[in-house]
Amino acid sequence: MSIANPLLTNLPSQNSGSQTWIQFYNDLNETLGEKRANRDWMVAWAKRGSSSANTSDLRNELKNHNLTIDTSAWDDVVDTAGGIGSFVGGIGSGIKTIGYVSFGIIAFSVIAIVIGVATNTAEITGSAASALKK
Repeated sequence: MSIANPLLTNLPSQNSGSQTWIQFYNDLNETLGEKRANRDWMVAWAKRGSSSANTSDLRNELKNHNLTIDTSAWDDVVDTAGGIGSFVGGIGSGIKTIGYVSFGIIAFSVIAIVIGVATNTAEITGSAASALKK
């Protein structure tokens, strides 16, 4: 009896998403062990990987297995922002609520100021026009 090689039976295509690539790695790791799984996964990725599958979820999963795939500057920003979001989320959801409320108050204040300036400008213009007619 032979063990099915996931590299042959479960090989992702160029259209496969990140979750398919993660599952492919997990299958390889379970069947072949981490060292060989890392090597075989990288060979498959080099031939069939795509930028659409290169998500922060995939990169984070691979990082857990000491694998790194090419990233763009934008990918690095997304990964960093995700880490910051997780950190803030870990502090407590109360901070998130405070942020939303603060943003709402600031947005409302800015709108009120803009309306106030527009209204006062119309009144001043109307008063100036009346004064000039006299």
